[in-house]
Amino acid sequence: MGAYSYYGRREYKNIWDSHIYHFKSLVVRFGVGLIYSEKVDSGTHIYGGARIGINANYVTPVYYSDKTESREQDYYVTPCVGGEYLLSQHFGLGGEAQLQFTFFGNPSYINTPEYFPISDTKTVFKTNALIFVRWYFQ
Repeated sequence: MGAYSYYGRREYKNIWDSHIYHFKSLVVRFGVGLIYSEKVDSGTHIYGGARIGINANYVTPVYYSDKTESREQDYYVTPCVGGEYLLSQHFGLGGEAQLQFTFFGNPSYINTPEYFPISDTKTVFKTNALIFVRWYFQ
């Protein structure tokens, strides 16, 4: 189980004029994993399972008179397989392969101008590979 938030700024140039618009973005992600682990030998584990969760996205303009805010909830399902080798009692090195399916929600807008899209749902899948180092407190 895990959660994190991201706060950043993104810029884009509107096709109707030459201004650059600045936005504040906040993404909160929460998920859980259902993982089965199998011990191969004394220091090696392999695992497989799925991670599921939700992303909550909030976008607010910063330097622009249009105060349109958007909110969107996206859901994801990620089958995964991986392995880890324990180099010592407290230190492990591993890798994981993922195939993530993300179901993007329909964004809701506050103070919506006429040219904003009202319906923008989509589904995306992507692959992901991880290499990780873990420190165990035992």
